[in-house]
Amino acid sequence: MPCRALVAARRALVLGALTLAASAAGAQGVEVSGVVADTAGAALPGATVVLLQKADSVLVRFATSRTDGAFALQQVPEGRYVLRVTFLAHAPHGRAVEVREGPVDVGEVRLAPTTDGLPELVVGAERVPLVVRRDTLDYDAAAFAVRPGATVEDLLRRLPGVEVEADGTVRAQGEVVQRVLVDGKEFFGDDPTVATRNLPADAIERVEVFDRSDDTAAFTGVETDDGVRTINLSLKEDRRGGAFGAANGGLGSSVSAGDALRYDSRGTWNRFGATAQISAFASANNVNRPNLTVEDYIRFMGGLSALSSGSGTIRIGSDLPVGSEAGDGFATSWAGGATARRAVGERTSLSANYLGHRIRTERDREGLRREVVEAGTAEVTEWGGQANDLWAHRLDATVEHELDEGHDVELQTSAWASDAALESTRRRETVGPDGALASANAAATTAGRWSAGGSAELAYRRRLGARRSLVAEVEGEVGRTDLGDALTSATTFTDGSAPEDLAQTIDQVGLRLSGAARALYTQAVGRRHAVQVGLEHRAASDVECRDVDDVGATSLAVPLDSDVEKAFETDRLSTTYRYAADRLRASVGLGLQRSTLDVAGSAAAAWSRWDLLPSMSASYGLSETQNVELQYRASLREPSVRQLRAAPDVRDPLDVYVGNPDLEPELLHRADLRYAFFDPFSMTTVFAFMSATYAANAITSARTVDEQLRRTTTPVNGGEAWSVIGSVSAGTPLRSVGAQIDVRADAVLTGREEWIGGVQNRTRVLRSTVEARLQNRTKDRVDVQVGARYTAGSASFSLTPGAGRSYADRAAFGDVAWMPGAGLTLGTELSYALYSGGASGDERGVPLWDVEVTREVMDGRARVHLVGVDLLNRNLGVQYSATPTYVEEERVSSLGRYLLLTFAYTL
Repeated sequence: MPCRALVAARRALVLGALTLAASAAGAQGVEVSGVVADTAGAALPGATVVLLQKADSVLVRFATSRTDGAFALQQVPEGRYVLRVTFLAHAPHGRAVEVREGPVDVGEVRLAPTTDGLPELVVGAERVPLVVRRDTLDYDAAAFAVRPGATVEDLLRRLPGVEVEADGTVRAQGEVVQRVLVDGKEFFGDDPTVATRNLPADAIERVEVFDRSDDTAAFTGVETDDGVRTINLSLKEDRRGGAFGAANGGLGSSVSAGDALRYDSRGTWNRFGATAQISAFASANNVNRPNLTVEDYIRFMGGLSALSSGSGTIRIGSDLPVGSEAGDGFATSWAGGATARRAVGERTSLSANYLGHRIRTERDREGLRREVVEAGTAEVTEWGGQANDLWAHRLDATVEHELDEGHDVELQTSAWASDAALESTRRRETVGPDGALASANAAATTAGRWSAGGSAELAYRRRLGARRSLVAEVEGEVGRTDLGDALTSATTFTDGSAPEDLAQTIDQVGLRLSGAARALYTQAVGRRHAVQVGLEHRAASDVECRDVDDVGATSLAVPLDSDVEKAFETDRLSTTYRYAADRLRASVGLGLQRSTLDVAGSAAAAWSRWDLLPSMSASYGLSETQNVELQYRASLREPSVRQLRAAPDVRDPLDVYVGNPDLEPELLHRADLRYAFFDPFSMTTVFAFMSATYAANAITSARTVDEQLRRTTTPVNGGEAWSVIGSVSAGTPLRSVGAQIDVRADAVLTGREEWIGGVQNRTRVLRSTVEARLQNRTKDRVDVQVGARYTAGSASFSLTPGAGRSYADRAAFGDVAWMPGAGLTLGTELSYALYSGGASGDERGVPLWDVEVTREVMDGRARVHLVGVDLLNRNLGVQYSATPTYVEEERVSSLGRYLLLTFAYTL
């Protein structure tokens, strides 16, 4: 939906509701005001105040209290009402209010503290599903019905402004959720999927979405600009005093890949108390239900640098043993973990958690790439198979101790280890711009990746009086990564050149040491102003030793062994001014940073530079129901060891990568804009997010292509590199038909300059998605959801305009569940995706049909679940991608038709 049309529709809904209320009252209305405070008389800002018609409890007006606790409900028609006031951790207050001529002052409304959390707010037959409190979205979980046995992940899919991807990644208002808390506490560290996939939806009372600042901001009381998108799950009261959990196990049969046995099982156990918390889970399946997200895998493997392929890129769909789609290839995965938190006395808290994963995947793929070369466009066709096996373990522990009031220390430690094996085969044919076959290549690779490491961070925090505070932190990290590859390759050329055979073993050891020390002094000036001064020193040392043993003839007569030592240090002095008022919160900061780089070994480089790095942020409450936020930050990103290594990487003889010791860092600029709106009269929500990134002195690539279409790529500085990401989602009920409609539009536009044969190639890549969903609101007996999605992408190249390609994915889907009674649920899900365009220009349709039958037994404590997946046996993984030098489409054989019978029991 175009932005102007969306805004106009939202305004029409709000104005229509206001006009209807005014017409029913037959008068302009008056103001109802008051003040919200606790029993000691202290103001309670952000309290929810609603005015309900006394006769039928219909919502008439809505407001939140300001920083001084005052509130005002405008243009209230004459009549009799019920005023209801709620605030987190306080008992609700309700009183009768009669409105006649003249303003009404209800005086001071005092709320008593309680441990029951935020009380539910019920309006007639409806619940208020969402409350916007400045930069926090507060969802009432009971307003979003889910099916029996649903997990938190299923609940999140129902929330407006929240999306859950196939691998479990959660996005809220367009940004990836990096933390999930339970009752405000860490739950399995920084792995969000553990909570979303293993906690039951019926245990959740409320869901809060916000940007969580670090512990330093919480201590100083001054918000920072670098918060991470966080979800807090508030448990129902009856789940806080005892144990709860669930266990299920399923077996079935499959007709695909010759594997008749399928299984899917998992179990969870949780106990939450006032002073202690313990949770554990285990999961195993071979039905392509991933236990790892891409972010999980990267973290376990020691970062992106350990994953780079020989061409200098990371292809998530191929290089990682987790597909971008749940049905990509054939996956078997196991996972387990436990977390515990306990208060020791009144001043000390201990917590620890362990996570273990294993995942094995098999992928048979066919791909077609159209690549830009100097003379036009080359076509590269690939066939091959890949098998991955990954073990990963991680252990985290935290100790928090309060020395006295306003004086504490915290120690966080972490250790990890992973072991991955990869086997792949590949056949490739390259056709030149003249349409003639240029080369053919067959290759096989056996690779191993082992990594281990640990980190520790110690924080010391102290308040120096009522308006000053000091925070000091030191941290360190050590990690080692061992890579062992054995590869063979045979290449033939059609121009009469001699065939080239390659046989190599590559052993590489990488060691990383890093540390940092920083101090932050905060001085409050009056009630609304604060100044912060920070000092930080960071140092990182990366050592990589590569030993290449040529078993066969190598086409490059250059040394392939290399040892590289990289040392990078920064010293930073920063100052930030922050302002906080009723509606406006703003900050302006400036950092002076000195950076030094020293590279020795097979690559030698050294430089030192000074940079001014500004930052700013502003958050403004346009009203009680809408908020807008703007952030900007500049940062420096130095080149990696791999980008600096001068020795060539010839693991792919047709695509050689050579580093550049003369690289300089990139200066990154990023700006984010967010908007949130909720209209309690029409229950309409609108969320918008836009992010723009620009890299000055960007690290791009220079590529040469010889007569036989062999490529050599080297990173270089210069040119442009930028991206713009936008997302808009909106939802509103259609009460006349008892339905809810939600729409979403996303777009990503990137621009980049690279050099091919010394000639500049300017690339523009655009990807956009529009999706609409319609569902019924009353789900007691029938739960219906239908929708459609359209995704379009295009890539253009200035060097060869004719090489540009576009593609489109169109999908329609429907999901129906019928609950006739006696604990019986009958459901079916049907989708049809049509893929067209891309590198080949072909069109392919993929229909998927699933059915399920669920019966509750044992008084609802258990369920028997029968599901049939992909009954048409047409599942196929189809992916399109575009880079600054090529467009590609890929088709992957995936798990097809199977039946699964599951028994689930709720503790």
